[in-house]
Parts: sequence; C-alpha cells; structure tokens
Amino acid sequence: MPENRPQSVVRNEIPGFKDLRAARLSEITEPMMARLELAAEFPDANIEPTGIQELDDVVRFQPGRLCVIGGREGAGKSALALQMARYMSSRGKSVLYLLTEMTIEEVAERIVANTSHIPLWQIQKSPTVEQRAKVRDVLEWFGSNTDLTIVEVQGQPIDKIVHRVQVWASHQSNGVGAVFIDNLWGLTGASRVSGTASEVSLGMGEVTRQVASLSLPKASGGVDCPVFLLHHLNREAANGRTPTTAALGGSDQIGYWASQVILVTEQAALGTTGDVFDKSGTHALHLTKNRGGRAGVTIPLTFVGEQMRFEGVGPAVPFAKPAVANIEAERQYRTRLAELPAI
Repeated sequence: MPENRPQSVVRNEIPGFKDLRAARLSEITEPMMARLELAAEFPDANIEPTGIQELDDVVRFQPGRLCVIGGREGAGKSALALQMARYMSSRGKSVLYLLTEMTIEEVAERIVANTSHIPLWQIQKSPTVEQRAKVRDVLEWFGSNTDLTIVEVQGQPIDKIVHRVQVWASHQSNGVGAVFIDNLWGLTGASRVSGTASEVSLGMGEVTRQVASLSLPKASGGVDCPVFLLHHLNREAANGRTPTTAALGGSDQIGYWASQVILVTEQAALGTTGDVFDKSGTHALHLTKNRGGRAGVTIPLTFVGEQMRFEGVGPAVPFAKPAVANIEAERQYRTRLAELPAI
C-alpha cells in the first residue's frame, strides 16, 4: 500500500510496534461493523461510475485506488480514458486529465467526436454545416454539464505534478471525481529512469507509487479520489494473446502499486473510411487485477474508431448525461466516515 497512511489505529498500543500501525483483530469488530452499516446507508457514495455498464458491474472505482489502463500503441487507451473522464465530469464533481504527450487541441477534438458521434477526421478536415452546428451544440453542452480540466504537463517532474494536483483539488468545492494521467512514459520521472533492468523497474515503480499517493485521503497527502494512469505494454506482449499485468512496459512494480489493471486489446476489422484509417471493431477490456473484486474478467466492447468511443450492449446516445452524483450525500458519508473509530 502507498505510504502516508494514518498512524493511529487503535487506542491500545502493541508492545514492540508502538511506532507502527497495528491492531488486534478482536479490537476492530465494532469499527468494521460501523463501516458496513454506513456503506449500507449510502450504497452509491464513494464510487465513481464510468458509464460503461459492463465495466461498472465488476469494478468499483473509489478513492484510495489507482487503476492502470494498459495497451499497445493505438489500442484505444486514451479513447477509453477520455470517454470515462467525460462521463465522470458530468456528475457534478471536478475531473482532471493530465497530458504528457498529446495537446489540449487533440484531446478536445477526440472528446467532441466521442460525444457528438461525428467522425474525428471530419471534425479535423471537412465538417459540413450540419456537423459544425452539432459541434457547437456539443461545446455548449460541455459548458453547462461538465467540469473537466485538461492540462499539458510535459516536462514536469512527478513531485511537482503531485503538488500541483493537490493545489488544484483544494479549490474544487464539490470534490474531485477522478484524476487521469495520460501516460506514464511521458512523465519526466519515468522517462529519465535508467540503469540496470532492476534499477529501471524500481524507478518506474517509485513514480507509480507517487501517482498512487494522489488517490489517498487529503489527510494523507492525496486528493481523495480514484486515479487512472495510462501505460504502454512491453514489446514482448505477443500479438493474438491475452496480455497479463506482467506485460506492462518497464516494470513489474507498476501493477504492484495498482488496485486495478485494465488492459485494452483490439481485434479490429481494419479498413478505410475516406482517406483515414479506421480501427473500428471488437475490442476487449481484460481486468487482470481487481483488488477487492473479481479479476480475470474479459469485457468485450465495440470500438467505433472514427468517433473515438466504446460501446457496450446498450445503445449509445449522443449528449447522454448520467445521473448526477448526490454531492450532499457524499459529504455526509465522508463526514460520518471520518467520525468513526479508526481501524
């Protein structure tokens, strides 16, 4: 688990371990039951849905958890993350999306294509009058229904990024729904790791640990929300095989610090639309790690490559707005959770 955890757990000190978090199992019955009762009273609090029902059915994205989204180049990692970020930002809380490679303009075009269901190449090249009007509607809809901040952080060291995110989060009155970092290789701390294979692995793991620390409660130095980190697979990840957590590029420590690892693979029906390569087809999300839930799950989805969006079983509707989070209920939940005896 990440460092910076609360130090006091129970009133009774454990001989020999007085400076560490420790508890006798017999002493946590009441605190544990109090948490279960609170969770039953607020069943939807502290959970951030993605809008992809098949994924939300098996994963609980919560504060204190890092989710690594991995995949080969062009597999759809960013498309998936941007679709999730746009959905989460429509629920009344603030979402932050940090870019280490792409630009704000590129991301804005992708989100517009995803939301409007207009091919990305037409938004970039030759939009019709009707399409331009629809894009304007989408942008106005964003202004009224979303709170998504996109920042280019190329060249910023990870410790500075962590500090900047903390400052940003302190100004979000309705709380933070999620933080996305796209992607790990582009972080300065990760890109400059060198040495032996073991040293590189540990260095990448340290960067991932710092990213994971952002998910922790504010009292522990985090911003109290789920964090998503995008990353490439290594070259040895064989085509046609279901990749595993070990296929994450550069370090086995990346998966260690994650609570969930989702690997995106493609089984695309490749073709062309106009003069633009289209990767639409059947994709799959492989849930290779899911702390606190089912792992080893494969979720088939349809990827509409032109529009940069994933579809599940249900119909996809442009401008679809999710149920708004009950901010007041979440505040009550967190206030009462903080008042419970520590475990």
